[in-house]
Amino acid sequence: MLGYTPEEWLENKLWTKCLHPDDRERVLAADERFEAGGESFSEEYRLFAKDGSVVWVLEEAVLVRDEAGEPLYWQGVIFDITKRKEAEEQLRLSEAELRALFEAMDDVVFEIDVQGRYLKVAPTNPSLLYRPREELLGKTLHEVLPTKKAEELLSHIRRSLESRKTEK
Repeated sequence: MLGYTPEEWLENKLWTKCLHPDDRERVLAADERFEAGGESFSEEYRLFAKDGSVVWVLEEAVLVRDEAGEPLYWQGVIFDITKRKEAEEQLRLSEAELRALFEAMDDVVFEIDVQGRYLKVAPTNPSLLYRPREELLGKTLHEVLPTKKAEELLSHIRRSLESRKTEK
């Protein structure tokens, strides 16, 4: 996973040398707690590979004891979770981008079903809402607006849904 042979890894005690500086303190503290009597170890952290690249890992281990309760060894596994961490970061960036876009909008954005029930109200420009967001969710247009206005808006929504085109 990191490009080292088992011999290189063990002879040079590379685990602590390969720990990413941003994770070092946290992971070494968890390791100390585990060695001091913890029954399990589960941490996500970064290691530097032999080629200098960063590899995210999930390490899970348990302490195996003999019949007298004395520690014998750790038994565990280390998974490469780099792709998952990269996907999580991309999702985080995408969400931040969308959040910034919504916060910059002046329009009111909401989701209504075919019956005219408010399903979602985006936090774009609450000052333009007919009522506060909390009072809209789950209610129908007829419960919120005057009948004539509710019918007109619902008609536009239904035409838009049928034609799959924007109504003005």
